[in-house]
Amino acid sequence: MFSNSALEMLSSSGLPYDDYTKGFILQHLLDLVLDFIPQLQLKIVPVTDSYNLLQANGKICYGDRNRYNIPVIIYFLESYPRRPPNVWVNCPDDTIIRECDQCVASSGEVTHPYLRDWCQSSNLVYLVMQLSDAFSRKEPFAVPNFDGRLSLEKTKLAKILIDNGLNALLWAFNGDPNPLIDQITCRYPRHPDLASHIKTKDGGVEAFIKIAKDTARKKFGIQLPGTHGCRQADQMSSLHSIHDLPQQEIPPAVNIRISNLLSRQGLLYDDSTKESIRQHLFDLLRDYPWLEGHVNDNLINVDGVIPYSVHGKIYSVPVIIWLHESYPVGRPRVWVDSPNNHVIMQNLVYVAPSGMVCLPYLQNWDRFKSNLVGLISHLSAEFTCQPPFTTRPRYGMSSLSPEFCILYVFVYA
Repeated sequence: MFSNSALEMLSSSGLPYDDYTKGFILQHLLDLVLDFIPQLQLKIVPVTDSYNLLQANGKICYGDRNRYNIPVIIYFLESYPRRPPNVWVNCPDDTIIRECDQCVASSGEVTHPYLRDWCQSSNLVYLVMQLSDAFSRKEPFAVPNFDGRLSLEKTKLAKILIDNGLNALLWAFNGDPNPLIDQITCRYPRHPDLASHIKTKDGGVEAFIKIAKDTARKKFGIQLPGTHGCRQADQMSSLHSIHDLPQQEIPPAVNIRISNLLSRQGLLYDDSTKESIRQHLFDLLRDYPWLEGHVNDNLINVDGVIPYSVHGKIYSVPVIIWLHESYPVGRPRVWVDSPNNHVIMQNLVYVAPSGMVCLPYLQNWDRFKSNLVGLISHLSAEFTCQPPFTTRPRYGMSSLSPEFCILYVFVYA
């Protein structure tokens, strides 16, 4: 079963995800396999010598009755699901990516607005739905037009040039790049599928680009400016830079609001902990900008809703987070309070019948490593894997899970 193989893959050493992020990834993958991509394949790919990521490969169906499909590659970054995955498309050898496509960059990277607007409630099911709709309206691939002058093998080689920003080099030959392709292939030993050999060999694309530019300059006197770089290099550079992803900017108004909270007279926090509290609030509002901070009884509290996803459907959990005077040394204490027409489900692993939450993240609270973002992420992941509420039985009949629950979070010494 896919669930067993996925769980085994996520349990492999060398992956950067914590247990609750793994639970989130597993649930999103199961929803995707159930609804859209039944033949999804997983693998672990190295980014550096000591850093790996989980990769998912599959095909997105689109068009009338889903008669067409596009191969996609999904990389799960360490910050998933708070940050979007990296998604790429692989076009067939006889096609190229359309210029100025608003959904897919020339390198093959997917740039759909759903990824740009990614938030905690976003998930793979809705992403694939959005991409399928976008591909149905406009295919990202096109067949390069050489008026039938190139053989299939030469078209594959020309496609490597197009994919890497050397369109102008091909068009410089007035639509017939046969002389250029012939000169380039003379530099290689005979091979039954030279294009595939170039793309799979380590550094093969970079060497091919250099040979093409040198040949154009020396044999035909054509000088081109710098190119966009090869697709393989673009993909790997984006993965190598995941540790340096730009953080979402916090609006100045949020900075002012946090400063006003911490400058209130009578707060019970020690001056030595206020900077940590400030940073925790900054990080929390960066990832959950709809949350609001207040001061009550000389303590800071944050309230709002936290989204989570079950089977592709989005639910929201209203939360209240109290920062006790010992925070961040004191670990958070969390209760769940169900609405009047809902009850806490029985036999939950981390939620007691009284509503107290006993996550390992809370039990292992570390003042230097634990924070509010981590707490909310773990809670959201737990509720995604195991929703805490069901509707109160009515007339002896039991209903489905509710669309929201109420969660109270307190911090104590």
